[in-house]
Amino acid sequence: MTTTGHKSKNELVQLKLPVDVKNKLDDIFAKDGTTTPQALKMIATQLLTVVFPPLLPFIMNNIVNLLVLNLRQNCVKMN
Repeated sequence: MTTTGHKSKNELVQLKLPVDVKNKLDDIFAKDGTTTPQALKMIATQLLTVVFPPLLPFIMNNIVNLLVLNLRQNCVKMN
C-alpha cells in the first residue's frame, strides 16, 4: 500500500544476475544517466508498448533461450 491508501499498480520483479553481468550493465546504463533497474523497466515497457504484438512471442522465446543458455553455462562453470 502507498501512503495514500491506494494500491500500487506496479509489481516487484527480482532478477539474479552474475556479478560481472550486473557490473557491465551498470557501466553501460550509467553512461546514459540511469540505473540498471530503471533501464530494465524501460526495456520491458518498450517491449510491450512499442514492439508489434506479433513479434512479442518471438522476442520472448529468444530471451528465454538466452537465459536458459546462460544458466546452463554458469552451472557448468560451477562444476
